[in-house]
Amino acid sequence: MMRMAVTTFSVLKRLHAWEGFRPYNFFLLPILAKGGDPAGVDPKHFTLVAPFESDQRKWLGLPCINIAAPNDRTLYKLSTSFTSPEYGRRAVIEVLEDLLYRYQQHPEAKSLTADGRPCDAATCGLLQRAHIIAGKHRRIGKESDRRWEEGGEFESLSYVPLEFEPLGSLRRRNELARAPESLIWKVKKIGIRELIRYDLGSRILEKICRRQHIPSDTLREYEQRIRRIRKRKPRTI
Repeated sequence: MMRMAVTTFSVLKRLHAWEGFRPYNFFLLPILAKGGDPAGVDPKHFTLVAPFESDQRKWLGLPCINIAAPNDRTLYKLSTSFTSPEYGRRAVIEVLEDLLYRYQQHPEAKSLTADGRPCDAATCGLLQRAHIIAGKHRRIGKESDRRWEEGGEFESLSYVPLEFEPLGSLRRRNELARAPESLIWKVKKIGIRELIRYDLGSRILEKICRRQHIPSDTLREYEQRIRRIRKRKPRTI
């Protein structure tokens, strides 16, 4: 549940149809879980709000209305479980327990498994450090949206940081990047002919050695495969 404040006319206009919100000070915005919409509603036009209540023990009993559909006069109730008998009739909201469970299952960004894959909840053993290959620089705004702190706009829930792009430029899904010096050294140490035997393309390997730009996804894949090849090859003294 998120506390919202009526600080703009746009919010006041959306709440004006329901007498329960007057005199328009604070109200509650339930944060619904993914797939927690009641049966028969359109998720794209479903935004529940409830009268403000400071006692958290009374939140599940609060009557909620859907302000995204002006003709919807149904009073909705809330639930915290998908296994509840009321599932389908009540809206399921996010709880801290679900957030903690998903956090344990999320991939680890800083480490890799022994075979170079992202870590998950079942990963065990010695971990590798993840190698980051940077693409182009992206300039984004450092200021956060004040509406999120003050709770004055519904649009603050979908806030996206401002990104500055040069005029006339189009963002490409697969950015180009140059290989780091460590990867170039590994390619030259093993040899391009030797790496071709492991189904690596000679054209990409030549671009790596020449420090030319190649797709970052391809560069990341080649770096991981070359690292595994180098570990399998016996060291010569």
